[in-house]
Amino acid sequence: MRHTLPILALIVFAATAAPARSADTVRQVTVTGQAQLSVTPDRAQVSAGVVTQAPTAAAAVSENSTAMQGVFAALKRVGIAEADVRTAGFNVSPVFDDVRAPRQAPRIVAYQVANTVTALVRDPDRLGDTLDALIAGGANNLHGVSFFVARDEELQDTLRVEAVKDARRKAAMMAEAAGATLGPVLTIVENGRGGGPVPLARMQAESVRSVPVAAGTETLTMAVTVTFELH
Repeated sequence: MRHTLPILALIVFAATAAPARSADTVRQVTVTGQAQLSVTPDRAQVSAGVVTQAPTAAAAVSENSTAMQGVFAALKRVGIAEADVRTAGFNVSPVFDDVRAPRQAPRIVAYQVANTVTALVRDPDRLGDTLDALIAGGANNLHGVSFFVARDEELQDTLRVEAVKDARRKAAMMAEAAGATLGPVLTIVENGRGGGPVPLARMQAESVRSVPVAAGTETLTMAVTVTFELH
C-alpha cells in the first residue's frame, strides 16, 4: 500500500503535462498577387562629354573648358533647360609613356581631362536632335542614353492595388475549392517592383549622328504576398 500515492501522483503529472490542442487555431491561406503594365517612356536622359589631352594639366583643362562651352550652348539651342543639365563627372589624369626601360619609373607625357554632363530630355521625340546637337557642339564621348517613365510611382501605386486584387481572386478560388470561405487579410508583403530606366549601349560620338532613336515600351511590374484567414 505504501506505493499507491507515488503512482497516482505520477499519473496526475503525466495527464497535466500532455499538450492541449488549441480549439481556436487560425486556418489561413497565403498567395502571391501580380500585376503589370506596359507603358511608353516619356523621359530620356543622355550622358555625354568631352575628353581632351595636352602636354600640361592646365592646357588640358583649358581646352576642355572651351569645348564644354560648346556642349552647353548646343543643349540650350535644342531647348534643354539649365535646370535639366548637370555635371556628372570631371577627371584629370596623367598619361604615361608606354615605353619603359627596366627599373625605370613611368614617365608622364601628357594629361587627360574628361568632363561629363547629363541632360534630361523631356520629349523623347527630340532625343535624336539632342544627340546631333551635342556632337556638333563638341562632345566627343557619348556615355549612354536611358529612358524612363516620369509617372513611375503613380503607376506603381495602381499596380499595388491590382496586385492585391489578384491575390484576393486567387485566394477566394482556392478557399472555395477547399470548402472554406475567405476571411480578413492577416498580412501583406510587397515582394518587389519591376521597371526603371532602360539604358542604351555606350556609343562613340561619330556613330550617333543623325541616327533615329526609339524609346519602345517599358513593362512595370508589382508582386505582393497576402495571407488571408479562412473560415
